[in-house]
Amino acid sequence: MIESFKRNWWVWAIHGLILVAFGLVNLNINDRANTGGVILSMTGIALISLAAAIILISLRFRDRISSLPFWIAMGILDAILGIAIVYNVNAAGKMLENILGAWMIFSGVALMYVYVRQKNNSTILLINGIVIIAFGSILVFDPFKSPEIMNILMSIGSITMGLFIIAFAFKTKPNSKEKELFALRDKERKEKELPEKHTEE
Repeated sequence: MIESFKRNWWVWAIHGLILVAFGLVNLNINDRANTGGVILSMTGIALISLAAAIILISLRFRDRISSLPFWIAMGILDAILGIAIVYNVNAAGKMLENILGAWMIFSGVALMYVYVRQKNNSTILLINGIVIIAFGSILVFDPFKSPEIMNILMSIGSITMGLFIIAFAFKTKPNSKEKELFALRDKERKEKELPEKHTEE
């Protein structure tokens, strides 16, 4: 699964950018019915598009992906969150808070998993996972019972999580040696697949 994270570091980077954009727009939006609403909708549509790409690519290369259920789950959550953003453009609703909160908890757990499994990891990664899970839990359980406060927290949480994920993506980006190792494994896999295809024929 760690190799899958490294190979697809750019997916995390795009996630981070979308979350930062959503948080910034949602925090400063005054005209949800006009320009602000259009920009907010675009972040939701971008997330839906990313979700579709993740699911289609995962299914297309399912034989090469060791953590297929994880990526499918992420794609589904992305799609649900994107739809919730578009659906709730005119008001920051509770449904959006719950879905974004669940998304944050899922991503926080994924970051903590990487911290546990990967050697020589910085404790910053662990702290990032804990902070993201904390923000997600606040959005899901709504301890403040105030739409205004929750909307601000949702925006700040999105920006914080987006920045964390961007940093994680570039930290996870494979170096030249890892790229060579991945290329070698892909070559070995293709060579192994060729005799199997000839046997079937």
